[in-house]
Amino acid sequence: MPSTHGFEGIGSFIVRRPKATTERFVPPWATVRLWVLGAGLFVCGACLLALSVPAVKVELRAALGGELIDVDSPLPGKVDVIYVLGGGVRSTRAHLKRAANLYHQGVSEKILYFHRDGDTVRDWSLGRDISRDAWVIRQLAARGVPVPATEAVPVMEGFWGTYSEAEAVSALVVERRRKSLLLITSPHHTKRVRQSFAYFLRGQGVSVFVGGSEDTAYLRELLMEHLKVRVYGMFLL
Repeated sequence: MPSTHGFEGIGSFIVRRPKATTERFVPPWATVRLWVLGAGLFVCGACLLALSVPAVKVELRAALGGELIDVDSPLPGKVDVIYVLGGGVRSTRAHLKRAANLYHQGVSEKILYFHRDGDTVRDWSLGRDISRDAWVIRQLAARGVPVPATEAVPVMEGFWGTYSEAEAVSALVVERRRKSLLLITSPHHTKRVRQSFAYFLRGQGVSVFVGGSEDTAYLRELLMEHLKVRVYGMFLL
C-alpha cells in the first residue's frame, strides 16, 4: 500500500494537508504608518537632545527673538491712548510698569487695560484675591498714575485671546475717533500683536505703534509663540 504521509485520502482523491504557518498579512499602509511614527519619534528625540545643548538653545532663542520681536524704536512722543495687553501676573506687572513710565513722560494721558468678567488676582499685600481691575489700578496707582487716567476695556472670552483683544480695542478706538494707539506687551508677543491690530484697523486712519515691556520668556514660550504666529497668519489674519 503506497505511503500517504502528509496526505489524507478522501474517496479516490488525495488531499494535501495545509502547512502550518505563523505568518500574517500586514497591509502596506500599516508599514508606512510605523515608519512615519518611528521617524517622528526620532526627530522629536533629536530635537530634545539638541535643545539640551546650551549653545543650541542660545542660538535658537536669538533666532526666534529676531523673528518675533517687532517694536517701534523710538516710540512716538505723543499718542491718543496706550493699551496694555492682557497676560499673566508677571508679564502684566511688567507691561503696567512700562505704561506708567510712558504716562509720566507725557506720551499719553490715558491708559486702557484688558478686562474680562470674573478674572481675579492674588494680591499678596492684602492677603486675598481681588478683581483683576482692582489689582491693575493698584499697580498703576503705586506708580503714580491717577485712577481717572485709566480705563478697562471689556474683552469677550475667546479661544484666540490676542485676536479678541485686537477686535475689541480696535472697535473702541474707531468709535471714539482716536487717531493713534500705542500697544504695550511682551517683546516676543509684539509681532502677533501688531499683525492682529493692523488687521482690524486697516483703512481706519489709526496709527498703531508697539512697545515691549521688560517681560522675559522661556524658550518653550518662544517656540509656542512662533507656532501661534504661523496659525494666525494661516487662519485668522
